[in-house]
This record gives sequence, C-alpha cells and structure tokens, in this order.
Amino acid sequence: MKICRFSSGIRKTEGFCQPRKLSVKIAVLLSACMLVLLCCGCGGQESSPKSLNQQGMELIDLMAQMAVSEEYGAIMGADNPAFESQLRGIAAGDYSVPRTIYEMTVPSVGEFLSAIDGEEALDGLPDSLKEFLDAKSASLLLNQLNAREGSSSLALASLYTAEKTFVSSELEQDSIYLYFFEDGYPIAVAFHRGEDDTVKATGVFVLAEGMEEASVGQLEEVFALLGLDCRFRLLEGQEK
Repeated sequence: MKICRFSSGIRKTEGFCQPRKLSVKIAVLLSACMLVLLCCGCGGQESSPKSLNQQGMELIDLMAQMAVSEEYGAIMGADNPAFESQLRGIAAGDYSVPRTIYEMTVPSVGEFLSAIDGEEALDGLPDSLKEFLDAKSASLLLNQLNAREGSSSLALASLYTAEKTFVSSELEQDSIYLYFFEDGYPIAVAFHRGEDDTVKATGVFVLAEGMEEASVGQLEEVFALLGLDCRFRLLEGQEK
C-alpha cells in the first residue's frame, strides 16, 4: 500500500480523504443535521390548537356516523322495536352544520340534588367524594333531561353517547355546549376539566321534547322545570 507524507507530518492511506477535506465534510453534515432537527421541532407544535367548539363538532361527527350505522346499532343492542321511532329520527338528521350553539353553566351535584329534594344525601361525605360527584354533575343533568321522555329515551341516548379526551387551556370550568340543527335532535357536549389541562368531552343526543326551537329564555325555562337555575349564552348563530 502506498503511503504519502505531508509537510505537517500527517500520513494518509490512498482512498481516504485528506484531514482538511474531512473536517469540512463533517462540518457540513453537522449543520445539515441541526437544520433537520430544527425543522422537526417547528413542525411538532400546533400553531393553532382546536377550540372547544371544534372538538365538540368532531365528537358530533362521530355520533352522526354511529347513528346511521346499522352494524353499530346491532352491536350496541339498538335494534329494538322500542327504539325504532326515535332512532329513525336521529339517523335522519343532518349534523354537519349547527344552526345555533349555546353554552350553559353546570350546576354542582349539591344544586342538582337540591332540585330533587335529595341534598341530604351529601351529608357526611368527605370533600374528595363531593368533588368526584361534581365531576359527574353534567352527566346526571343530561340523563335527567332525557329521562323525562321515558326509560327508552334514556337508554337509547346512552347507547349513542360518545367520548374523547384532549388537551386544552381554553376551558376554565366545566360547561355544556348545546348544538341545535335544522334537521335532527339537539346534541349536548359536556366538557369536564381534568389535571394538566386535560379535558374530557362527552356527547349526548337530547331527546327531550320542546328543545328544537330553543332560545336562551326557553332553555332557562326548560331547566327551571327541573328546579335548576342554569345560565345560557349564545355562542354561534341566531335565535329564531
């Protein structure tokens, strides 16, 4: 093998790069790697995170798919004559674009139980269990609303309930978004705030009568019948 000697005293075997050229190539490769890492870092962050409304609509889209799927209905046991009429109405709805969206406050479990004369049930419970029940207050409220139409309505709504969990700093306290559509039943999406900005969203079809042409005043009247002083505000759309 032929050996070359340079004035610097560094030897080189044929087929290898000279030290100066090798250093340049290493520097170029390192720069390219750093550029790739920087680009990956930039792409890993969401520049515009989804709003609660957008998260709710994604959940509603899933519920709409559930409603028109006979296979899903058979798996969940919804192929029951008792559900036939309401299920047909759910499946016939168009849930792609809401007509109006309202936000409503979520009563504490104490307020909810007080409305049904059951507030004494909380006596003696530790605060940790009261907080646990407060986290379920929205679900209790929506179940109570559907139960007004009978046990079959409550059961059907539970079969087509959907959930998802995501991260958002938008939610300051638990709330419910009520989505109304030109065709189809209203849908309530309850947002519950967890630790480290996690949010659990639960979507439920609202099968109660008298909700289709709702306004802020009408909604407050409906929940007043349940003994609840809930507050509403219009988020999107115009009241009829």
